[in-house]
Amino acid sequence: MDSNQFVFVSLTIETNDTAADLAAYAEDEAFPWTFAVMTPELLAALRDQFGLSITVPPTQPHFIIRPDGTTTGLLTGNPAAEDLIADLNAANSLQ
Repeated sequence: MDSNQFVFVSLTIETNDTAADLAAYAEDEAFPWTFAVMTPELLAALRDQFGLSITVPPTQPHFIIRPDGTTTGLLTGNPAAEDLIADLNAANSLQ
């Protein structure tokens, strides 16, 4: 599988950011994926599920949502693109 089979979404934990500001940031930095502003309710739900470490942006917390809606555990760090694709493929193979 290649990266075109996956959807990448970054969520800001800054719930008071505006969509326009976030879109401008993503465009200025030339990020080729979707960014969205998290609602306070979504942030609380993710914190409940994954713990406080999801709110620590320097560790780049991330998780994979599989096609069936299940998720991996919380992953952290700054993985290389090929490592992230390998994790996605591994998660897909568990289906």
